[in-house]
Amino acid sequence: MKLHTLCILLFLAACGGPVATNDAGSEQDASVTDAGGEDAGTPDAGTPDAGPPDSGTPDAGEPDAGPVPSVSAPALPCADSAAAVLAATPGTAPLGGRLACHFERTLTAAQVTSKLPTAPANPSEVDLFLLAYQTTRRGNVAGVGTARVYLPKTAKPGPLPVIAVAHGSAGVADDCAPTADPDGLLDMALPWASRGYAVIAPDFAGLGNAGVQGYVDNHDTAYSMLDAVRALRQFVSARAIDGRAVLIGYSQGGGAVLASQGLEHSYGSGGTISAVVAVAPEYFTRLNSFGYVTMLRSPDALTVAQGYTKPVVAAQRHYAWFENTLGPGRGVESFPAATGAGTVAALESRCLIELGAWLPSNRTHVRDLIDDTLRTTFLSCVDGTGCSGPGKQLYDGLLSDLIPGDPFGAPVLYLQGAFDTVMPVGEEAACNVPYLRADLVPLTYCTDNGAAHNNIYSRNVELVRTWGEATLLGQTPPACTGSGPPACPP
Repeated sequence: MKLHTLCILLFLAACGGPVATNDAGSEQDASVTDAGGEDAGTPDAGTPDAGPPDSGTPDAGEPDAGPVPSVSAPALPCADSAAAVLAATPGTAPLGGRLACHFERTLTAAQVTSKLPTAPANPSEVDLFLLAYQTTRRGNVAGVGTARVYLPKTAKPGPLPVIAVAHGSAGVADDCAPTADPDGLLDMALPWASRGYAVIAPDFAGLGNAGVQGYVDNHDTAYSMLDAVRALRQFVSARAIDGRAVLIGYSQGGGAVLASQGLEHSYGSGGTISAVVAVAPEYFTRLNSFGYVTMLRSPDALTVAQGYTKPVVAAQRHYAWFENTLGPGRGVESFPAATGAGTVAALESRCLIELGAWLPSNRTHVRDLIDDTLRTTFLSCVDGTGCSGPGKQLYDGLLSDLIPGDPFGAPVLYLQGAFDTVMPVGEEAACNVPYLRADLVPLTYCTDNGAAHNNIYSRNVELVRTWGEATLLGQTPPACTGSGPPACPP
């Protein structure tokens, strides 16, 4: 049991208070059957960045007179251009406050149906908007998040919860942002919007707009996510939205929603997160997440032999961390001097799949991809043989980014595919699940025995929706049974 969890239990015992258990979502290990269907800032000094405190409880809104307003329209007209959304800069707005807004287009019921593997009998038409909102970057630096908002023309009776969906890895180049793709994240948003819920899908601050996204940075991505929840609360009429929210994330987004679960009570969301669904999450829970330390120990190994994921994750995280922590233009320092400029050019111009093909062909060995001084000084910190130089900055920064799960926070569904080679069960879920359970997070673990990384979401769209909706409403979520992940490797 982790030390902070033990302290919580001792405190509660001393005060005679109840000890949290996994009751209302009592913990289930589960197996899904094959049914269905896929800035700037200074380094943190050793402690997790709690961020600014929550600005308070949800806005009480308008006087309680007349019918509850619908989520079918924004509270204020969206008259800005798409370019203005992408060019928005931090202002004096509260967290989640609107900085710019653009009406994009309307999806007809037929178009909605064509995008869904399982559509409701009478799907709502859906209006799409682009939104820029106030957020915080890691290090308590003011930032701007961009998002797409989906408002159903035929909404469920309100007030309604916020539904927020988080995308998988796309790359760090601005053209890779989901809002740059007209159909970006329709597969995650429309199962909810077509049934009358309002949905927000953030890019993560720095992706698609100024700066660099905090790639797999728990604090940075969680801030974008939690402020997206605030943003949707402020986007529609106040009485149309209540204090509840459901967070759903896939791959990188799965890590972001798990980090949000741990940070909600310190950072806030303008309400309460009611349910979290993490699908094949890319979640940073230890220094060797994504095989990072193992890869550093083999500088002469072929990058292609590390698998598709590890070199791509390392390159994007190095670039993002150096840019956001040491300062703009510093990302190149994480790569060997002779090849750094070319690596940065590839990162700034290629999205994930193309980058994954480029790296092993152009950075053949691990030593061609990672600056050797960074590599050796980081390993010295890991091994306790001296800790200094650029490795110490990164080592301290990564340790400060580890977020405990919240035992009193939202219940979590952790959904994993048995054939996932991108986030392998034996390397990631095997370590992430016990990490969360050690913090007494109310967690249900499900395995789809026929799914890989690229099709697990499409195969389980209805499970994700029905589990989230049942948990949101205080009903019994869909059951699934089976064994948990294997043991975490040393």
